[in-house]
Amino acid sequence: VTFSNFSARKLFSPKNFQFPPSGDGQQLSLTMTAYNSFISFNGSFTEPWLGGKKPNALSLGGFYSKLSRGNIFENNPNDGSLKRVGGFISLARRLRWPDNFFVHTASLNFTKYDLTNYASDFIVADGKFYNLSLTNTLSRNSTDAPIYPRRGSNFQLSFEITPPYSSFSNKVYRDLEPAEKFKFPEYFKTKFKAEWYTTIVGDLVLKTSAKMGWMGFYNDDIGYAPFERFELGGDGF
Repeated sequence: VTFSNFSARKLFSPKNFQFPPSGDGQQLSLTMTAYNSFISFNGSFTEPWLGGKKPNALSLGGFYSKLSRGNIFENNPNDGSLKRVGGFISLARRLRWPDNFFVHTASLNFTKYDLTNYASDFIVADGKFYNLSLTNTLSRNSTDAPIYPRRGSNFQLSFEITPPYSSFSNKVYRDLEPAEKFKFPEYFKTKFKAEWYTTIVGDLVLKTSAKMGWMGFYNDDIGYAPFERFELGGDGF
């Protein structure tokens, strides 16, 4: 459920109350997904007029998900499960140079992973792990419509980093067990996306796109973290 013209101010005003309160251009989004082995909840709120100047946009969001090897509704601990809970806060600001299509976004993200007998996808099978990262994104979107673009382009370049925890520790990481070594994952990651839309005739549109990603690490004794990797095809995580 998405409210694209939400008003948090009117939600707490007893005068002329209506639901959903609208008129301030804010966006409130609530999502639930569930099937036999997976369930997730996501929520986000965006204030596009931060400080009264558009489009300085402040966004807040949170999520929870659980993936089970068996039927999630039977809650059998022997099935193994992966739980994720976390949130983010981001600030987006439109740039005036090189042109008005450019936007810079800075985001602070936190995710807690809780693994129970979940051995097949990760180096670790049990434990709690905490991922804190900062992402900077530079984007340029000149498409003519958000839902069905017919012309224009969309480019995004992002760089995500975690603190280099091992640089501030005296631990000998090559001797640690994986559950301790990756308790606070550390990495840096770059992603690039490019999309072009070309009208062929009428509503027939050719979309040409490309995506690239690269991931690295700070410490050779730790290597790549088991989380936040790239996976061909993607799985929602």
